[in-house]
Amino acid sequence: MHLIVPGEKLFMEETLKRFIAAKQSLYDNLKQWKKASGKKIVGCHPMDIPEEIVHAAGMLPITLMGFDGAITHATRSLQPTIACNILLENLEMCLNGTLDFLDGVIFADVCDTIPILSDIWLRHSHHVLHHLMVMPKHLNSPSSRRRVSEQFLRLKAAIEKQNNKKISDRALKHSIGVYNQNRRLLKRLYDLRLCKPGLLSASDVSAVVTAGMLMRKEDHNQLVEQLLLELENLPVPTSDMHVKLIVSGSLCGHCDSVLSVIDAQGAYILEDDLYIGSRYFTSLTNEDIDPIEALAQRYVDDIPSPTKFFDANAWANYISNMVIRDKADGIIIVMRKLCEIHADDFPCIQNKLNNGGIPCLMIEIERAGVSEQDKTRIQAFIDMLGVQ
Repeated sequence: MHLIVPGEKLFMEETLKRFIAAKQSLYDNLKQWKKASGKKIVGCHPMDIPEEIVHAAGMLPITLMGFDGAITHATRSLQPTIACNILLENLEMCLNGTLDFLDGVIFADVCDTIPILSDIWLRHSHHVLHHLMVMPKHLNSPSSRRRVSEQFLRLKAAIEKQNNKKISDRALKHSIGVYNQNRRLLKRLYDLRLCKPGLLSASDVSAVVTAGMLMRKEDHNQLVEQLLLELENLPVPTSDMHVKLIVSGSLCGHCDSVLSVIDAQGAYILEDDLYIGSRYFTSLTNEDIDPIEALAQRYVDDIPSPTKFFDANAWANYISNMVIRDKADGIIIVMRKLCEIHADDFPCIQNKLNNGGIPCLMIEIERAGVSEQDKTRIQAFIDMLGVQ
């Protein structure tokens, strides 16, 4: 749903179409780009992959975020009772040949099922580069940053071995700069959404972030800059949207079905805590120190995540503070079914929000997206907030 500013046409239509096209085409555009450029493409399983290392090697890192097609092969190898839909969908693409165009794949063990997926993938795929990062989970140890650096160095060495070429510190620092620029641009977009509610729909913002996970960061930077120029010159739209929300969760994948329901109900999202959202770009990497150390520092000091342990209440405090800071009316938490790391943290989050008097709705999604029952729950939640 694109919103109309009084006296204007549907704004940024052509620019937004380019983001939406990149998202909808998924891997078809990438195959064409690879053929035209002769460059290698590496698939990164969500989350926590230091894409800058892949980029510095002259390769294109993309995020593997599932697909909407039928799953006919993956459930023979990976039990659906232990795997979320993103894992099954990515494995299905590996087994049915969709991802044969990739030159490699990288995993980080963000949950207990990832190492199993990695082993199955290795057995069935022909990707030259196959790398699993075993990351420390307790990050309040003095050795945590060193262990993260060691894992990043192992990844760097594996890529260098495949390419038969060293990745220089200069190249890595350049890539860090490109990625930081992308993060700053997306932060500007989010700040603009916060200052001018209703300027972009939640689905449009998701398309902008998703496109950046599926194309060269240099190209994405140019597109986001163009979009910002168009947006910054527009006034705050006149709108009857009164309910202001935060949306959190949906680790490893999108929650477009939930965002579409929110858009359709006339509520607007001030900010999000989604993986395909602010979690992907919030923290910058230090450009003034050793690049591997800088990437490790970002990993350790990044915003709270259930994949990393500092404090049991760290994520709950982060979300609660976001709602209070932005003066949101409530929060919708989107949990992917069978995502144990999210389910483990949810009681702490729920207690924190309840104790703070913050209205909260938890929605569990599967492959089909949000159910009709949950659409009704979202509608009722927004209506309730609207009459408070």
